[in-house]
Amino acid sequence: MAWGDVSNLNFVKLSLLGLALLAWYPIYRQLVPFSNWVAYDLFRIPHGTHLGDAVSFFFLDIPKVFMLLVASGFRVGILRSFFTPEGTRGILAGQAEYLGNVMAAGLGILTPFLLVLCSAAVYRLCGSGHSHRVTFCLS
Repeated sequence: MAWGDVSNLNFVKLSLLGLALLAWYPIYRQLVPFSNWVAYDLFRIPHGTHLGDAVSFFFLDIPKVFMLLVASGFRVGILRSFFTPEGTRGILAGQAEYLGNVMAAGLGILTPFLLVLCSAAVYRLCGSGHSHRVTFCLS
């Protein structure tokens, strides 16, 4: 693959990312009307009831959490491309124990807390030989 092909491929990827980000906000803004439509119009639950509010909240929160989890996973994927485990070990190697712990905590802050909920993502972030069940328990 020639250098120009790589540059064109990166341009296409960045263009698709830009389009996805432009579509993200309008979709996010429509979650409240969508959840109200599902709860009160589609299911015909009366306004102001606990059941109606719960159903509306459910259909608001599930897509919102999913969208945020996808965005967090994408950001961590980008961060992981810059911070490989070997590079992180290289940064932390030779540091005093206290300074190394502080630096490791600083690198850990870069990982969004939402990904702790996803055991597969934690497994990939740990890069350890633990099974999925052990990693899920650790999270």
